[in-house]
Amino acid sequence: RRLIQKLSMKVDYCLTNPILSASNILSKCFRYILNGKLTCEATVQNLQYTSSFPNSTNEELSSSITIGPLNSDVDFQTIHSKISKSRLVAINSNIINLQSKIHLLQPKLPPGSLKTSWPLGLPSGFVPKTRFDVLRWTYFDNKNLYAKSDQSTVEK
Repeated sequence: RRLIQKLSMKVDYCLTNPILSASNILSKCFRYILNGKLTCEATVQNLQYTSSFPNSTNEELSSSITIGPLNSDVDFQTIHSKISKSRLVAINSNIINLQSKIHLLQPKLPPGSLKTSWPLGLPSGFVPKTRFDVLRWTYFDNKNLYAKSDQSTVEK
């Protein structure tokens, strides 16, 4: 808390100093505020700090406290894609697991009841019989409606 208070008092120096680059501005700000008393350690409270994130596994990334330095937008994109892929795989495996549990419930239902579907409690999707039964989508933004009808493409 005291470090943040000191940082907030001297934030003008950190933001206006042209020597500081975007990738290391925070660490240099801390060093300036603490007058060089900030030391870097590889191990703190039995936690090992490493700096090889491109080769890190998903487990190493998810258990890390911080990830850096991110010297370019490619580094950020690499980290973001690795974390997003691992979360997507976990979510998809969870969905598959839930779907299999729902299908295992089918024999336990009373005879004549509706078939189980995913998501639970909602009927299965609407399947149109002809092209005229397809529900029309209206695309929009803050100002316009797009493709509202067959006669016009944009409506304000």
